[in-house]
Amino acid sequence: MNLKRIEDPVSLAIDLSEVKSHMRVDGTDEDTYITTLIRAATSLVEDYLERSLITQKWRKTWDGFPVFTRSSNDWFNGVREIPVSFESKTKNYLELNRGELISVEQLVTVDSGSNETVFSAANYYLNKNLRPRVILNDGSSWPVSLRDHDSVYVDYTAGYGATSSDIPQAIKTAIAIVVTALYENRCPEGAGNKEIAYLTMGMLGPYMIREL
Repeated sequence: MNLKRIEDPVSLAIDLSEVKSHMRVDGTDEDTYITTLIRAATSLVEDYLERSLITQKWRKTWDGFPVFTRSSNDWFNGVREIPVSFESKTKNYLELNRGELISVEQLVTVDSGSNETVFSAANYYLNKNLRPRVILNDGSSWPVSLRDHDSVYVDYTAGYGATSSDIPQAIKTAIAIVVTALYENRCPEGAGNKEIAYLTMGMLGPYMIREL
């Protein structure tokens, strides 16, 4: 499984002017540097939240369609007989990362001859919840006879929206706090850095995508 961003955001998650106001920085001499810090801070926040902020495009690739697995805790000691098909049951969905999911552009399969085929969108629907999924329609089935590696991929668009006005204010404030910390402490060690980390994590907590 592999996840790669194939189209970057076209704008900042928080306006330069808003960050400079938070930092109480006047003038334009360091605008380029501060903009670089905004991008770095945004990347840190997105990684922490496992979310896309400004609209961007991703490609997630699988080695075939995922199958259900069972942990050792699901079994008792001794011998248990089950159908072989149960052990290799293919999931009826593909889980995507870095929501908010906006749209799926294409779901592509690659056969054993390395020929790509777009799987019709009529065969699936989208669940746009915190853990977005492409879900197979009842009566439809995934393609078979695929190559062993990198045989399924989905191109999709995710994010809150195209401009900073679409981003929740708490997230933008957290980015501004991180930018300020990076600007004022040019090395990673600092007396107040731990407190800043706790503060920003508290602000970002409600927006974090968590495993259930």
